[in-house]
Amino acid sequence: MNTRVKIAVGIMCAAGAILVANQSLRSDLNTHRAESSPCYTQSEVNLLMKSMNWKQEEAVAVLDMACKFSRAREHK
Repeated sequence: MNTRVKIAVGIMCAAGAILVANQSLRSDLNTHRAESSPCYTQSEVNLLMKSMNWKQEEAVAVLDMACKFSRAREHK
C-alpha cells in the first residue's frame, strides 16, 4: 500500500471510530468538554500507530483531523 492510501484509510477509520464514540457519549459530557481538548486517548494513538505502522506524529495528526471533522458535524 502506498502512503496516500494508508493515510486515507487511517483517516476514514479514525473518523468512523470517533463518530461512533461520540454517538455513545452522553450529551452533557460533550457540552463540558473544551473545544481544544483532544477527543481521543493515548491508547487510541498507540493502536493506530501499531496497526498502520505510523509514527506518533502521524497518528496524532490523523486523529486531530478526525476530531475537527467530528466537531464540525456536531455544530451543524
